Amino acid sequence: MLNDIALTWGAFGRLPEAFAYIVRRHSTAALENSHVVASRLRHASLAAGWTPVRVFELEAADILALDEAGLGPFALAAHWDADGEQLAQQVRGLVDRQVGDPGQQANLLAVCQVFAEINYSDARVFEILGGRKMALQSAWMREAFTEEIEKAKTESEAIGLARGKAEGITIGTATAKTEAILHVLRRRFTLVPHDVVTRVQQIDNLALLDTLLDRALACRRLEQFTRALPH
Repeated sequence: MLNDIALTWGAFGRLPEAFAYIVRRHSTAALENSHVVASRLRHASLAAGWTPVRVFELEAADILALDEAGLGPFALAAHWDADGEQLAQQVRGLVDRQVGDPGQQANLLAVCQVFAEINYSDARVFEILGGRKMALQSAWMREAFTEEIEKAKTESEAIGLARGKAEGITIGTATAKTEAILHVLRRRFTLVPHDVVTRVQQIDNLALLDTLLDRALACRRLEQFTRALPH
């Protein structure tokens, strides 16, 4: 989390609103809310803090009352006494009303299905949220969250599910990371060759973009960064 906050500050000159979400019901896991790193000789240090949110302690009804489709996944992971199908229908209604782009809708519903797995196993709940076909339309989103969800189920680990800029579930995560990389490179090296810009813009692998962000901040010469780019 410290790395993400520092990267956002370095790239955009402002701090993000940072949250770490615990989605495991009845979890007793301790979640850190700050981190400090220091230089080797202790002449410099960097600290950041963020807000932990225990989603399962929130009321799904309160989340639904905010009338924001992007909060649908969190409603599905929150406390809800009534039938799960009823909650799924309300979330689906929000998504249908507020998200017009089919690709964005597929991504958001896929994330809703992943969060729903925390509390529900009824196949009808997942059918309401688009079913297997909808999830397959956004396979990359499911892959991105599956490891964290499984960890939450088996180890009661706190999960940071939101990274960087988000409006609901941000479809432009790769674009935002690409812009951050190029911004850092231009701040550090002034002139960035067009071919380097193009190669960075062609990358859509989020893990690789994270690695390249680290490299952009740490490298001493632009050539060290370009060697890490895929050919």
